[in-house]
Amino acid sequence: MYLPEGLGIYWRERDSIQLGLYSERSAVFEGLYPREVSLFNLLRSPCTPEDVSHWARSNQVDQERARKIWDRVSETGLAVNDTLPGSMALTEFNALTRAGAAHPTRTGTTAIEIHSTGLIGTLLALVLNQYGFSSIYFTDPGPVTESESRWLGGASYGQPVESVVRPLLRPGTKKATQTLVVSVSSRVYARHIARVALANDIPFLPVVVAEADVQIGPFVTGTPCVECVELHRQDQDEAWPVLASQGARLSILETDTASAFHAVSLVVSEILHVINHPELKPRLHSSILHVPPAPSWPTIEEIIPHEKCGCHALLSEQ
Repeated sequence: MYLPEGLGIYWRERDSIQLGLYSERSAVFEGLYPREVSLFNLLRSPCTPEDVSHWARSNQVDQERARKIWDRVSETGLAVNDTLPGSMALTEFNALTRAGAAHPTRTGTTAIEIHSTGLIGTLLALVLNQYGFSSIYFTDPGPVTESESRWLGGASYGQPVESVVRPLLRPGTKKATQTLVVSVSSRVYARHIARVALANDIPFLPVVVAEADVQIGPFVTGTPCVECVELHRQDQDEAWPVLASQGARLSILETDTASAFHAVSLVVSEILHVINHPELKPRLHSSILHVPPAPSWPTIEEIIPHEKCGCHALLSEQ
């Protein structure tokens, strides 16, 4: 156990200190003797109860009191027991631990498939690569665009995206016990990928770079599904199937960089939430998050199962 780097230790009174500056992530320790305060410096590095006992003997501190301080620090939830995952930088890991973000302990047994078109998919692969997933399978049939080359290096411009991104990803570590599929498509859903994922009971999160925003969701783990969304849109406009089929054949859209980073952050958050809380439904299981360019703020579109969709029947058969 240890205190994450950057978590401040602040004096309140002569015999009391506070871990963490803001009340939502802090703890106060009162009635400390001067010699006991240095124990918190010891906790800056990983240590065990035996280390605390040895420190107490060396510093002429009562071992029982030192152990109680250790236990209290453990109970606050401010200390860390995890190690650095994946290829995450230490400063990034410290930022997560200071905030008390749930450590993605299941990433090591989770595989990610990213079927990408454009900047969002590329950034998503590079960010998820930091979290120690069992493997990340990445596809993008297009060339590196100008916006992607800013992050992949100018020399990558025009090269196949896959040949540039795949070498940057960690090799697979071990066999996964679960797989999550993410598609990043232009204008309309990648319905062929969605159908395969649903038929195989694989969680599926679609991201669509639409003409006016980036649309994230619904995170399909059952019902409603992407077909429900399409049927609802057809109810609103009977010409929707014809329009959508044309949209799938038009030129590929790219979003602005700010929206891309915003969308990637939200997708990563949703994926980690699903992995850390398998007992809960995804937060976007029945909604679409619309991410417009700045300065506009994201909005939520609620989705309900469509009576004509077969996702209910498919689930009942499994």
